Amino acid sequence: VEEGGGLSGRPGGVAAGDTLDSGAIEIVSSGATAENEVVSSGATLIVLDGGSATDIDNEGGTVVTSGMVIWSGTTLVSAVSGIASGVVLDSTRTSATVQSGGAAKGTTVTDGAILTVASGAVAVSDVVTGLEDVQSGGGTDLTLLLAGSQTVEGVASRTVVGLEGTQVVNSGGVAADTVVLAGGAVSVSGALSGGQVRAGGLVTVQSGGVAVGDTISSGGIEIVSSGATVLSETVLSGGMLVVLEGGTVEGITGSVISSGEVFLDSNGNAVSATADALSGVTISGAVASGLILSGGGMI
Repeated sequence: VEEGGGLSGRPGGVAAGDTLDSGAIEIVSSGATAENEVVSSGATLIVLDGGSATDIDNEGGTVVTSGMVIWSGTTLVSAVSGIASGVVLDSTRTSATVQSGGAAKGTTVTDGAILTVASGAVAVSDVVTGLEDVQSGGGTDLTLLLAGSQTVEGVASRTVVGLEGTQVVNSGGVAADTVVLAGGAVSVSGALSGGQVRAGGLVTVQSGGVAVGDTISSGGIEIVSSGATVLSETVLSGGMLVVLEGGTVEGITGSVISSGEVFLDSNGNAVSATADALSGVTISGAVASGLILSGGGMI
């Protein structure tokens, strides 16, 4: 394969004994195999997760078997072996995958871009206004979500969810030490441990989800849905832990609202709650609807 050329090994395909000249790229897809390839200086051999490369003769080229692969749409545009630092994903480099055994540090994921952290990979200190997808077996640390989203099937540690940011912890996923700031929201169908819900932040523990050891500060709200479980939470003065009918709470320090009223915005997110009986309440503006809990008073 000469300069400027490309060779792609599709699933089930085998490439054997090829020579990659300077400027050439060979991509080994999942399920494909490359054998006895010669990678000349300036050439690149990229092995995607699930692909196999054996008996490679690297004569000064680049062989990427872990690290980060970067795409523009469906076209692979570059790859970084080992640790990828300071990569920016934008309208021209629209997505990237940190492969098994690879690491990324300081990735910027802009609006519309996607960073996937695969099983066996790790990403640290990312800034996300697009989407970060942490797959099962993958891990992140110190992600900052600024109007971006993080979906978690692996383990996400010390994520900071800022204004209009969203963390979704799916079944089997774990979020540890998440900090939810004003305007941030976390939905937990997996597990949340040691979270901090600050003023204006919202955590909703969905059916089947578990939250353990969270601290809810003044102005923060945590909702325990039917079928969800919350253990060993600390509710500080002015914080709200709201338990809907069918939710389970144990070992709570501070007050729990399990009867009374919850007020919701137009997206169905809780904005306030009270255990007191109310009358003459007006539903308008930032509050779009009200929910009377079991044993609650009239609205």
